[in-house]
Amino acid sequence: MKKIIIGFIALFFTSAISFAQTDVETYPTNTQLTKLPGDLYSVTITDSEGDILQQGMFTKQNDKMIRHGLWKLYDANIHELVTKTEFVLGEQTWVETYIDGTLFHYSKEEITINRLHQRLAKLERKVNS
Repeated sequence: MKKIIIGFIALFFTSAISFAQTDVETYPTNTQLTKLPGDLYSVTITDSEGDILQQGMFTKQNDKMIRHGLWKLYDANIHELVTKTEFVLGEQTWVETYIDGTLFHYSKEEITINRLHQRLAKLERKVNS
């Protein structure tokens, strides 16, 4: 169960921003990017009613925007914080999420192990098909 939860969280964070930008017909969102001092940018993704879905930070390196700092995800229905994670120059260092009222915390090592398990399972499916 723990592996499934970590997999879901990792998958969610790697795809949440692209989902919010591409699936506009299913769930309309607005993205506000604000330039901060230095190479930092703040991003806030809201729904069509202005409720916050996601907040985070980017830093610009070599003309690429990479996640940096604290990221927060909010439940789209009840608008409460459900997941937060920290990135350091694009590397996810930890994640905390509430599932059925229970707080789960995962370290960088646990996230990395889960991602490797996911890659291995994907390769196994390709070999077996």
